Amino acid sequence: KEYPGTLHVKVEAPFPDRVKVFADRTGTSTANAEKELKKIDEKETEFYLDICDEDVRDITLYHLKLNTSKLSVEDTVRLITDAFNLVVGER
Repeated sequence: KEYPGTLHVKVEAPFPDRVKVFADRTGTSTANAEKELKKIDEKETEFYLDICDEDVRDITLYHLKLNTSKLSVEDTVRLITDAFNLVVGER
């Protein structure tokens, strides 16, 4: 959380968008995609609670949160790079 020289970024898309992409990529139904993604999200939350004692859903952990449904990969990379340079700066 407070590790020096780091930028904390949360990159995600809204759940309905993630469901659609997951269903399309895996060839599964939307209902099954929802169930699988809920399991994945729950496991991620549990993992970080166990390892870091932090809830990854807590927005205060991050310098920046990006919605990948609204940004291209290139724009996402550029924003993270720019934010890193602002927060961490030249070392």
